[in-house]
Amino acid sequence: MRIILLLCVVLFLSQLTRAEDGTAFPTNQLAGTVTNEDGQPIEGAAVSDLWSGSKTTSDKDGHFLLKKVSTRPEPILCVKKPGYGQFAALQQPGRDDADVTLSNRTSLEGNILGPDGHVVPKALIRADSGSIEANGYLMPNIWTDTTADDNGHFKFFLNVGKYDVRVRVPKVGVARFDLSIAAGETQTRDITLEKGITFVARCVDNETADPVPGVHLSSFQHRGVEGTSDDKGIVTIEGMEPGKFEFEIESKTHARWWSADSSEDRYQQYNDHALDDLPFEIKPDMQPVTITLQKGVTITGQVIDPDGKPVSGATVAPAYTGSGNSITGDTRFSVRSKADGSFSMFLPAANTRQMNLVAHDGPYGKTRKFANGVGEPFDSKPGDKIEHVVLTLSNGATVKGHVNDTSGNPAPGKEVRAISTDGLDNRYYVPSTKTDKDGNYELKFIRPTEMMIQTEPFWLEPGQAPGDSTQTITLQAGETKEGVDLVARPDR
Repeated sequence: MRIILLLCVVLFLSQLTRAEDGTAFPTNQLAGTVTNEDGQPIEGAAVSDLWSGSKTTSDKDGHFLLKKVSTRPEPILCVKKPGYGQFAALQQPGRDDADVTLSNRTSLEGNILGPDGHVVPKALIRADSGSIEANGYLMPNIWTDTTADDNGHFKFFLNVGKYDVRVRVPKVGVARFDLSIAAGETQTRDITLEKGITFVARCVDNETADPVPGVHLSSFQHRGVEGTSDDKGIVTIEGMEPGKFEFEIESKTHARWWSADSSEDRYQQYNDHALDDLPFEIKPDMQPVTITLQKGVTITGQVIDPDGKPVSGATVAPAYTGSGNSITGDTRFSVRSKADGSFSMFLPAANTRQMNLVAHDGPYGKTRKFANGVGEPFDSKPGDKIEHVVLTLSNGATVKGHVNDTSGNPAPGKEVRAISTDGLDNRYYVPSTKTDKDGNYELKFIRPTEMMIQTEPFWLEPGQAPGDSTQTITLQAGETKEGVDLVARPDR
């Protein structure tokens, strides 16, 4: 699922708290010690935050430090080392005492056998302990795995809990079963593979019903489950086990997809959100499914600075006009300009809505010199090619002010952003900052126009926040405006 890809947008925001010894410890970091059940340090354990992808390893004393962990949602601390059960759980960011104990006393042991009863060497065994949800974000699966040896034998060290265990060996067979295991328990069980299910999908164009070749289906949660449509639009994936699978769809010619055969109602007809993974319920003797695809739109153009010079490395992103949002709730359709300022992007058609493009001076999360530039709203239909689009960056304005809470006290660590009233922004690229320890802020690189200066909590639609948490002001290029004070209200 793309939810994981979409969460990176919040990770650069942080503030300072105090560790027990009184020293400053950043709230976008996480530290602790990894030990075994006897209290001995474990060196070389792989430590990560599953949201942000931040990684490190424990040292000889078992200590670890994760930098740039997620702050919203809370990080999922994952610690693993061969010979121990994997640990994975939510943690409060900014802790320097996130200690973890790994156990090697709980396991599933046995042999992998093929449909003919012979041992299967080197089979991958995977176990899903279920989903973790935090702050409205969902991590749908927490996987741990092991591999059978040359003789088909495995010993799978696990943490206490319930698991969905899966084995898939291409051209041999599959197995899937539920497992519940208690602390200190060793279960012995041979896993016998059965012939897998063959999944067949027919990919067709929504307007012509012609076959669409080159459509790639894959499931990143399930290694090796992938296939590409041939000249007849047929995708065939063999050796699948029963159950729900969500397929990522990739095509160089089409940008939306849906299916009346999908296992979820929201995908059974075209809508503006038919951009994400397609779920199907895999069953024995299932009939081929049909995936309907809509052609995308190609846009080319150039990013220039206020003096008309080309800008290399700028980010160009689409927005649904008037929403302040991207077209997908993430940054997947953003592209970077080349050395001559040129860009090319492939994205879904606007269909019944209007889009506009936003140019940002730099990569996501960083601004180099200029404020954003925006393009005029446009309509588009499947298969359109839009050329010679010019996006001009702005000489930005600066706003300074102070944020109090509702009791009149300074509000440190509060995010402040500038979003326009013209509805042409993409909220992932609007300027933002955080208040310092005294509640003061300085917000730079603001596009010169009528802007709402807001402090969190944010309501996406302009004008929805309480009046004292938003001030609407008109800014000129190069201007610095001070005294723009705000009140941070509790989150609803």
